Amino acid sequence: MQYYQNSNYGNIAVTKRGGEFTFYNDGIPIATAPHPDEAFVEELAHLPMLFHYSPRRVLIVGGGVGGLINEVVKHPVEKVDYAELDPLIIKAAHSFSTPLTRSELSNPKVAVHYIDGRLFMSRSQEHYDVIIVNLPSPSTLRLNRFYTREFFELADTRLNRDGILAITCPGSLSYVGEELANLNACIYHALHGVFPYVRAIPGESNLFLASPSSEILAAEPDLLTQRLQERALETKLISDFHIQYKLDKATANWFLDSLDQATEVRINRDLAPSGLFYEISLWSALVSNQFKGVLTFMGKANLWVFLVPLTIFLAAFLAIRRRIPRLGTASVAVTIATTGFAGMAFDMVLILAFQSLYGHVYQMIALLTAFFMVGLATGSIVMTRIMSRITNNKLLLVKIEILVLAYSILVPVILIVFHSHLGQPMIFALVQGVILVLSLVSGVLVGSEFPLANKIYLKGTRSVGEVAGALYACDLVGAWVGALAVSIWLIPVLGIVNTCILIACLKVVSLVCLLYTSDAADELDGVDL
Repeated sequence: MQYYQNSNYGNIAVTKRGGEFTFYNDGIPIATAPHPDEAFVEELAHLPMLFHYSPRRVLIVGGGVGGLINEVVKHPVEKVDYAELDPLIIKAAHSFSTPLTRSELSNPKVAVHYIDGRLFMSRSQEHYDVIIVNLPSPSTLRLNRFYTREFFELADTRLNRDGILAITCPGSLSYVGEELANLNACIYHALHGVFPYVRAIPGESNLFLASPSSEILAAEPDLLTQRLQERALETKLISDFHIQYKLDKATANWFLDSLDQATEVRINRDLAPSGLFYEISLWSALVSNQFKGVLTFMGKANLWVFLVPLTIFLAAFLAIRRRIPRLGTASVAVTIATTGFAGMAFDMVLILAFQSLYGHVYQMIALLTAFFMVGLATGSIVMTRIMSRITNNKLLLVKIEILVLAYSILVPVILIVFHSHLGQPMIFALVQGVILVLSLVSGVLVGSEFPLANKIYLKGTRSVGEVAGALYACDLVGAWVGALAVSIWLIPVLGIVNTCILIACLKVVSLVCLLYTSDAADELDGVDL
């Protein structure tokens, strides 16, 4: 390990082996110098550049240092804009410089912008002949946001009418399994939903080229070979033969036919990041196939998968509520469990929404968690101080449940409204504060319920430790399920909006149980639990 530093945006590390430096961002290798992966870098740079008859202005989003810039500037370009969010990456490249990285960063045609690629594109008035996205596959929400339909729509506004957008996706030239097909299909269809013309170039890393122009992507291998010779490009891999090999129509048709098996694939969106789930499924299949059935079921889930069991539970609860008086206090436990789930779910939703909107959350995790914990403490302290003056505990608990329900509906509305205007500087700055306030409010709502529920549950009994322990266990179980389910299942598969709808449905269930068992709960007052 040669270098290890944290910034506001992530962790940067550099390793050295045999004179070769490898740069990592949050544990993911992003560049190697002075000898990069020549096959990947040359294909990503030269194929889209050769498809364009005269690429003058180029935008590189991420991963410019380490070979890509070096290959791009071999073409007759006038300017290359390179958007890199974390300045620490460039600092590391300067600290462990090689002839390759020095020539790239000192090239007068290259302008380095320390800004999120999406934010740069939304604020820039420039139009480009070629936009190259050189980022790892969508294994995180930070990366996934560069493979969504919304990003492709933004890229379309920054391209000239004969421009080309180039992105990559994991591939294989021997076998395209279900998981790999799903990942490629969700991105391919998201591209096709924006650009009328998309050309797939299969390989160990698939290259997707998208353009508003049919003519620009219809170029035959002979034309690309001609341009290669006219531009006198010095390459180690790209040649007449390699171009013919990469643009083989039979291989392209085989690959597109392989995507047909992804019949129920979801389109990748900012607030419904299906690409993240398909990437998780792909890595699971590569490591071990024992979870294939579980992940297949999870990937096909929709709201009804959760609403039907909730409806059955509620119907059964209401049917037996008068026969089992103890269900009165059980409804309080259900309320706490669902609130624990909702609280952790809201925390995860806001963290993941921030990452999806802004592309970084490294520093904000601490702030969002701190605001949530401050809200928890504030809600608990305030409720503890006013409980002695409350005459109807159950009515107040019902009101708080209604507030949690309303909050779960308000959050997605706010996120959707702000998401559509995030490119405006004022909105961009405002949303960060709004998300922090939302985290604080969710903490207050969750924190205020726990002491009140304990008072209701504890009334008339001397088993203080048993009651407090039981409710605390319900709260922790709900929070554990919420953190696990929301992060790896609900948001990647259902999306942020539907996840919030599910939370609202959970609170409807707990609210109905609380309302319709209040009489039974009153009958338990004074009973020693």
